[in-house]
Amino acid sequence: MKVRNIFYCLLNLNKRKKELEMSKEIRKIAVRGGHNFQATGARGIIDETTEDRKVKDAVIKYLRQAGYEVLDVTPGNCDVNTDLAYGVNKAENWGTDLFLSIHFDKAYDKYEGALGHACWVYRSGSESADIAQNIVNNVCNEIGFKNRGVRVNSSLYELRKTTMPAIIIETCFCEATEDVRIYKEKGADAIGKAIAEGVSKKQLDSSDKVEETSPVKPSKPSPESKPQGKNIWEVSIQGEEVKRLQHQLNVQGYGDIKEDGYFGESTLSVCPTVREGARGNITKCIQQRLLNRGYTSLKSNGGADGVFGRGTTIAIKNLQRNKGLNVDGIVGKNTWKALYRK
Repeated sequence: MKVRNIFYCLLNLNKRKKELEMSKEIRKIAVRGGHNFQATGARGIIDETTEDRKVKDAVIKYLRQAGYEVLDVTPGNCDVNTDLAYGVNKAENWGTDLFLSIHFDKAYDKYEGALGHACWVYRSGSESADIAQNIVNNVCNEIGFKNRGVRVNSSLYELRKTTMPAIIIETCFCEATEDVRIYKEKGADAIGKAIAEGVSKKQLDSSDKVEETSPVKPSKPSPESKPQGKNIWEVSIQGEEVKRLQHQLNVQGYGDIKEDGYFGESTLSVCPTVREGARGNITKCIQQRLLNRGYTSLKSNGGADGVFGRGTTIAIKNLQRNKGLNVDGIVGKNTWKALYRK
């Protein structure tokens, strides 16, 4: 018993130290949809596993719009122990700054009325508790759930096994009639947006515009995109630089493409639209391509630092101007092709 108490004490101190170290800036966020279709979650009027995937996808979309680098750490079908370990281990290995796990709660077989929305954290007075309070307040204000506040539980796996700030988000109760009514009325997208706004403290765009770093559906190439009948990969660079981009597209959840070093239609189809305010390794790939193409003015503005700031926007505009593209400073499909053209 004493050994166990010492272990939990050390883990608590390590977690507290880690949160203090990370309190300056959060860049990388891991998001997990709770449970899976083998180790199932709660079931009431709605099914937790089915619905938390919808909210999780919306949270990821809006966090990317806010400029964060986001990794989906939701497992496939597996047993409950593998399910929990998968998300935590993947987040730890990625060097996550913040871990979010999306769930729905259940307390009764049936419940007439409202039970509400809450978050769980490892300890009070921590960075995760502060972020959780922002999430709860924003979700309840924007969506209309009853506010159950921030709860503390140091025994939950995802909270005690993570070294970074971690939050379990209980969207609402899946058996409570009023909770489910509000959930269906507002929708998973609006709830995901409210959660992301609670994290980022930014007002995000819920229109159908392309997000800051979100995946976009493949579009048919324009006539000029296949010069003289050639495929994109034939007129684009090849090798390790392309492999690095392909790897980031895969690990960040934009696609599941072959990391073969060829910049072709399959790679282009999963390239996100990226603009000023984005940050992370995909932005770094863009910056490195600009430098390799001779846009060396970027060196005096941070170089390939992974932060899409004013200097990167200027360099992208110069590239677009030189290639006869629409000059908007945004990396869309045609700008991606120009970046990786030989």
